[in-house]
Amino acid sequence: LTRKGARIGDFVYVTGKLGDSALGLVALQKGRKGSRYNRFIRRHFLPPVRVQVGRKLCRIPGVHSLIDISDGLVGDLGHILEESSVGAEIWLNEIPVSRGFHREAASLGADPLTLALSGGEDYELLLTGSPRQKMLDKIDGIPVTKIGKILPRRSGLRLIAAGRPVLVLQNLGFERVPVWHYAVVVGFDRSADRVVLRSG
Repeated sequence: LTRKGARIGDFVYVTGKLGDSALGLVALQKGRKGSRYNRFIRRHFLPPVRVQVGRKLCRIPGVHSLIDISDGLVGDLGHILEESSVGAEIWLNEIPVSRGFHREAASLGADPLTLALSGGEDYELLLTGSPRQKMLDKIDGIPVTKIGKILPRRSGLRLIAAGRPVLVLQNLGFERVPVWHYAVVVGFDRSADRVVLRSG
């Protein structure tokens, strides 16, 4: 599987939880090394290895594209969209994060949505798959979460909260640029800051 196979109508999925590594980095940068931050710091230094999960995903007939998340969700989804010549919508309320993620991000003065979307170095897997293919909820104990849908290329990348777009990105050359830089250009609705990500 490569980045090129995404098809209009595919669902977008991720494995595991997003933003932990970025939160660990923020804790380190701010000199916070207490026990409440240790699991996030550990995730920054010891990211997960999803080789076996990736191999099993490759054997599912309806999976069309696959990439690991090193540049952040928005950045790496951008690679898939560019190479597959498609667009997508991402459902912000479905982005999976760890328990306590919102609380610890707030304690560090960091925005949890920014960390989960563009923090990078999570090394979870991002994939697209046919809506006709039932996706497993877990693979080797690792949760697989549906977070969006592939759209025609002209749609760009839409971030959706409460059923409406809060941000539409047309420039897909993200390359580690924080998503809020694009928000200034397109008139970002700051109500998205109050989106509660899916934790568990």
